[in-house]
Amino acid sequence: MHPDLGGDASHAALLNQAYEILTDKRKRAAYDQQLTTSLRSLRNHTTGRPAADSQNPAGKRSSKCPFCRVNQPRLNSNNASRICVSCRSPLQLPAKINSSGHGNRRIHRMPHNGKINLVAAWPQKTVYPASIDDLSPSGLQLQCRLKLVPEQIVKLFNANLQAIGKVVHCQPGKAAGFYCTGIEFVTLQFENSTGAFLSAKI
Repeated sequence: MHPDLGGDASHAALLNQAYEILTDKRKRAAYDQQLTTSLRSLRNHTTGRPAADSQNPAGKRSSKCPFCRVNQPRLNSNNASRICVSCRSPLQLPAKINSSGHGNRRIHRMPHNGKINLVAAWPQKTVYPASIDDLSPSGLQLQCRLKLVPEQIVKLFNANLQAIGKVVHCQPGKAAGFYCTGIEFVTLQFENSTGAFLSAKI
């Protein structure tokens, strides 16, 4: 799978990461623990049984992280900017913005040439670099070498924001080997609340 031998760079990176984890006892134990937790959560989710795990021993009502699907401690008013106890994704919902825009897109997006990182699955932790085409309070469009599928849930982060997003569309991008992907924010947290990337009036 090495790129020099005609393989895919992303697959080679996954194999290198797997080798690094499997050959290190501590990393392998941590990975096994994460996998066990995620599988237990998924099993409880698909069978409809309430989860009773160490994160919620009293059986209190909990919510699941949209990205890793692990149960979270009960929400309270002092925890507006919580992050997931498992995958460290933000759990804060994006702000609702009323728009009077016309056309298919409810909220106008502005051009943006920033960089962002994307994680496509959990517990896989491979980070894919991407570039942002445009950005709005409800989502973004990016260029990335990874082909995603509609409805797929991904994690996004850079120095300014962290988010969980749902893939809306994915099609061939501007350059060969890249895909243009539209993503709607499911959760969103800005690292710096000042200097917003656009006016809420839009």
